[in-house]
Amino acid sequence: MSFRVIVEGFDAVLVEVMAAISPVLILFLLFIFFFKMPRHLLFNLARGGILAFFGLALFLQGVKIGFMPVGMEMGSLLGAMANRWILIPLGFFLGFLATLAEPAVRILSSQVERGSSGSIRSSIIMLTLCFAVGLFIALGMTRIVYGIPFQYIIIPG
Repeated sequence: MSFRVIVEGFDAVLVEVMAAISPVLILFLLFIFFFKMPRHLLFNLARGGILAFFGLALFLQGVKIGFMPVGMEMGSLLGAMANRWILIPLGFFLGFLATLAEPAVRILSSQVERGSSGSIRSSIIMLTLCFAVGLFIALGMTRIVYGIPFQYIIIPG
């Protein structure tokens, strides 16, 4: 892989990351100045903002270079299959696993268990949420595969 492939389109990624990070940085700057917080926090904010900016930009560029071409190819191959119904259980499986692997969901479910003094178990929340996400992705896949209008799914609730 050449250096040219790595930096191609990186300017667009930098603009996208700047648009995503700048509102948060501005909000923190306002907090620092209006609440008269110590100046060393401004230095920490600048250092953290720079690290977050470049880290997110490199991550997104890596996704664009490494994962997007594979995803596009897989999507083309799966969409061209004669038995497209296989996308429905595949969508359920991927949605279930993606939710299971999400760290924020794990943290939230453990906080709910702690907040409910153990009466709502973390594992039950995880499995319920994973099943629900998988089910709705499978429903979306069903809609796409069989050409069901969106209104038929959303209006009944």
